[in-house]
Amino acid sequence: MAQIGLSYGSKWAEDASEKYKQGITRYLESTNLKYYFNINNSYVPNKLKILLCPILHKSMKRLTAQTNDGTEVYLPPKDDINAPDLYIPIMAFVTYVLTVAFVLGTKNEFTPEVLGRVASSGLVALIFEVMFLKLGFYLLNSVAVPMMDLVAYCGYIFVGLVVNQLVGLVGGTYLYYATTLVTGLFMGIFMVRTLRWLVVSDPNPVANASLPYNKRNYFLLTVAIMQLLMAYFLGFW
Repeated sequence: MAQIGLSYGSKWAEDASEKYKQGITRYLESTNLKYYFNINNSYVPNKLKILLCPILHKSMKRLTAQTNDGTEVYLPPKDDINAPDLYIPIMAFVTYVLTVAFVLGTKNEFTPEVLGRVASSGLVALIFEVMFLKLGFYLLNSVAVPMMDLVAYCGYIFVGLVVNQLVGLVGGTYLYYATTLVTGLFMGIFMVRTLRWLVVSDPNPVANASLPYNKRNYFLLTVAIMQLLMAYFLGFW
């Protein structure tokens, strides 16, 4: 009886593990993560310039191309500077955590728990903003935006946070707050100009005919204000 039970339990565990692996594989294929890491050497510095000073960039509209079957798809980041990527947000997030730890170390305030606290705070803020955007697009009945696109857009905030910490380390408190205001403002401009193409685009004009555009503007304004708040609170350690 014990051997039968062990054999049955082992078979059940193997079946569950196989189904889990298949589910993960299907999820990765559906999200098409390779698209978000399809970058080149020129993309990263040019994208950083846009993130740190978006007012100098003319248009945030993404480029498209048609496949052989006539389907219209977005070009990858290496071919379109306006395409979202996950390379910069991930690298910026890791750099942000290490930079905050280094800055606290210069003040003799670093402890090993700081790394986990900073990382968890950044992830919670990122998840909250992504869920807020997802809810906003749903309530406004706008185009369906992939989750990874929103993660990329929201993750760009960590680029400015790294710059703020480095400037504060070199220039002091007053210069830090001035830089935080500027980077938060520019990130708000970047988000508004980027999301405007998605919020205003109506997949069903008839259904959205009664929806006033001021609601869309309020949503974009809220997103911009969120960038200022995140730039302040995520840099306050």
